[in-house]
Amino acid sequence: MAEPPGALVPKAIKAYGIDYAVLSNRDIQGLEQLPFHHRDPFDRLLISHARHKGLVIVSADEEMPKYDVSVLW
Repeated sequence: MAEPPGALVPKAIKAYGIDYAVLSNRDIQGLEQLPFHHRDPFDRLLISHARHKGLVIVSADEEMPKYDVSVLW
């Protein structure tokens, strides 16, 4: 890369208008209510976060639609 990530990422966020949400305790606690359709801990965290924030998950993962969350793909 032309620049280190610490410099490049903030510039890209600003240039492309990227917005991201910070994980909350509610997202972490939401993991306890999820059934184990999916064993990947990171995907489960994405699912919990999307449920609490009303977000859509963009994924071709066939396990995602088994949860109460909107999935696009």
